[in-house]
Amino acid sequence: MPRWNVTADRQLTGRSGIPDAIRQQVEATSVDTTLTVLRQRVDELGVKEPIIQKQGSSGDRIVVELPGLEDPERAKGVLQDQAGPRVEGGRLPARA
Repeated sequence: MPRWNVTADRQLTGRSGIPDAIRQQVEATSVDTTLTVLRQRVDELGVKEPIIQKQGSSGDRIVVELPGLEDPERAKGVLQDQAGPRVEGGRLPARA
């Protein structure tokens, strides 16, 4: 069964004048947003009973387990995909 660990980016730590409380809130929000996006992407894969949950003492990791997954490479691509404009048929989508 494929299993991935996703760790929140900690680049803000010690590199800026952001107060700890705000930094922690931003990190928590980032992890929650990532968790939501991963759930939506796993739903696209059609896996039955996936496990997607926070892990670690500070909840800064996300564990994804996909039992019965038939195409791990496709899943890896779907989960690692970054948001941005999609090329459709060799052209960028028209602007609204």
